Amino acid sequence: MQDQPRDKKIVGRRQFLQTGISGVVAGMATQSLLNVATARSLNAQTDMSPDAALRELLAGNERFAANRLTSVERDLSILKEKTLDKRSRSRQSWPAPTPGFPLNLSSMRPSDTSLSHASRAT
Repeated sequence: MQDQPRDKKIVGRRQFLQTGISGVVAGMATQSLLNVATARSLNAQTDMSPDAALRELLAGNERFAANRLTSVERDLSILKEKTLDKRSRSRQSWPAPTPGFPLNLSSMRPSDTSLSHASRAT
């Protein structure tokens, strides 16, 4: 191999990766700073006044201290609503039973099963 002249700089793999990764990180940081600098003001999640929010917080603290939690009831009602929605959607997707189809399978004779038909055919 020939010796490289000293005036040309050779970039190794580690330096190449460090330069590439630092460039990506700098670009992401710049984008994040631009997003923060140009962000619009945030809207509140509720229209409560500060006094009403404080009263709600204190009432919640009293309920917690008395072990009267309302979150369990609220979660249960949400789960019931979701279950009812799933039931109504599944009922819409199932076809209606055909008239004359035997709904009581226990009343069928053993000769009505497909296995006995297959054994008769042989």
